[in-house]
Amino acid sequence: LSHLQAVLEVREELRSIISIQVVPMFSYLSSRPKKQIDIIEEAVSFGVDGIGGAPHLSPNSMEDIDFIFQLAEKFGKFIDLHVDEQDDPSICTIEHIIEKTKEYNYQGKVVAGHLCSLSAMNEKRAATIIEEMAGTKIGAVTLPGANMYLQGRHDRGVIRRGITRVKEFLNGGVEIATASDNVNDPFHPFGRCDLLQIGLLTAYTAHLGSESELQHVMKMMTE
Repeated sequence: LSHLQAVLEVREELRSIISIQVVPMFSYLSSRPKKQIDIIEEAVSFGVDGIGGAPHLSPNSMEDIDFIFQLAEKFGKFIDLHVDEQDDPSICTIEHIIEKTKEYNYQGKVVAGHLCSLSAMNEKRAATIIEEMAGTKIGAVTLPGANMYLQGRHDRGVIRRGITRVKEFLNGGVEIATASDNVNDPFHPFGRCDLLQIGLLTAYTAHLGSESELQHVMKMMTE
């Protein structure tokens, strides 16, 4: 836990200059032994800002989501997850996240990043999910750099872009941000830590070109 403590100390030292939110990613929570869960709970008690994870990667994704909500409620933290970063439309953990958001009255406290499989599923199901996300105030984050690089690798012919349904989120009343969850690493070997570059990628891939749409892109990078 010394590494986490160091990060939290840096957050406090820089508080007058920049707002930093520390959100550890906890994976495979439902299958961890009690000793590891005790360490995770100790880490959260240090004063992290939110609870993170990528439950769609777990063989027990529903149970992991349940555990994440229990942990977040216990310590009063928001939830920020990597969600359905897959080309397969049958991977759809966002539906369970929506149900848990309702169950725990966590409206406005949950953010779902990536949501790539949402673009691969049929229009009716996608529209229902977007409507439910708007109703439960689950925020979305698109990560166009990593998604375009990683997704669609097994496609032939017309290759999917991999990004989520940005325009549908904007039109459906879902608060959506654009970002990069990594730069210059195996998952995204490009980039220069510049959100304007990410905004440009967002405008290209989501076909956002009008004045009002570009104003939305600016909000997606800031507010």
